[in-house]
Amino acid sequence: MWLGILGLALLIGSMIILLKGKLSPTVTFIILPIVAALILGYSPIEISGFIESGVSTTTATAVLFIFSIPFFGIMNDVGVFDPLVNKLSKISGNSFVAVTVCTVIIATIAHLDGSSASTALIVVPAMLPIYKKMQIRPVVLTLLIAASCGVMNLVPWGGPTMRAATVIGVDANEVWRHLIPIQVVGIILSLTLAVIMGIKEKKHTELAKAYYAKLSESDAKEEATVSRELPTWKLYANLAIILVTIGLLIWGEIALFVVFMAGLAITLLLNYSTLKEQQTALKRQAPGVLTVVTVLLASGVLLGILEETNMLNEMGNLLLTIIPTGVGNTFDLIIGFMAGPIAVIFGTDAYFFGLLPLVAEVGVNFGVSEMSSALILLIGHNSTVLASPMTPAMFLLLGLAGVEVKDHLKFAIPWLLIMSWIFVIFGFITGII
Repeated sequence: MWLGILGLALLIGSMIILLKGKLSPTVTFIILPIVAALILGYSPIEISGFIESGVSTTTATAVLFIFSIPFFGIMNDVGVFDPLVNKLSKISGNSFVAVTVCTVIIATIAHLDGSSASTALIVVPAMLPIYKKMQIRPVVLTLLIAASCGVMNLVPWGGPTMRAATVIGVDANEVWRHLIPIQVVGIILSLTLAVIMGIKEKKHTELAKAYYAKLSESDAKEEATVSRELPTWKLYANLAIILVTIGLLIWGEIALFVVFMAGLAITLLLNYSTLKEQQTALKRQAPGVLTVVTVLLASGVLLGILEETNMLNEMGNLLLTIIPTGVGNTFDLIIGFMAGPIAVIFGTDAYFFGLLPLVAEVGVNFGVSEMSSALILLIGHNSTVLASPMTPAMFLLLGLAGVEVKDHLKFAIPWLLIMSWIFVIFGFITGII
């Protein structure tokens, strides 16, 4: 139990620090876990091994970020997205609601492949310039993408559904069959959230103006200097590169970071003819890349220490022991309302391979089927997966959108939890759960 208490204290403390903005995520994810491991009596050599194990799980994603962020950043710099932005701006006019609803529609379609990373890579570059033009806060963009991904990630080829199906020993399609009505409601809720956000942003334009006022004059000048009119043939060549890249992402047979390594090299070669121009273009993207990658690798420190010290497993045991033994038929309802908040502080593998078996075992004693336990945890996890510091794709999303971790968590978590609880209530009313 001591391990579970320390693990929860570590994660909750990290969340509080992030939300209050007292320390950078990089510092938080490195210092706190190391201190916790020292408290548990592990030697520096052992802790080093834990860190190496954890960071190895985030390295591939970090490489993806190193190449994908400059890829889209350079495309934006040379003005590839300008025609799309102008077209969408004409369609939406001055309608904030049209822009936010469009965001959900694009994100929903883009996430048919079940990958949050590729969805962020497709949607943010397309929509962020419009948000800037209309002075809609980027946290709205990240919230709507998080909500859309959470709903669409319930597909049977999505990682969470496959993990849940594996744990309870059934086919992923069987799990998804129960979830289809919830997905339909989820899409409706995501569109409703988009409408609410559009209306709120129209009323709170001063907040947006304050946000964009933070952009320094030098940044604005640099953006004006970088953006340029592309010759038609170069515009179409760049668009072809983007379409091929997106096609390869959807195909999924080639590692994402490999796709972006090749894409970035070709993009640099096409748009910048000299070494100096290519180096300048990369340097311009460096600050955004460095911020995202250091946070991601630092999160590997947290993951490694939590897993290797067995704190994650003990946290799951601890959470179940605090549920009163007399809950009876309300066990699944209690778990349903706890699932979203729990998912914020658990990594995906620990959540499904560590927590789900425990919940399923305890649930059977209360008359709750393993399928119901799996559905409950799936709904909670997917609703908040892109508002969890344990999810690498969240850092990619925020890095592309230029949103601080604390701002996203403060803004997104309340809305995503409300959606999660609506799903649970709907599941109980309809008998799905």
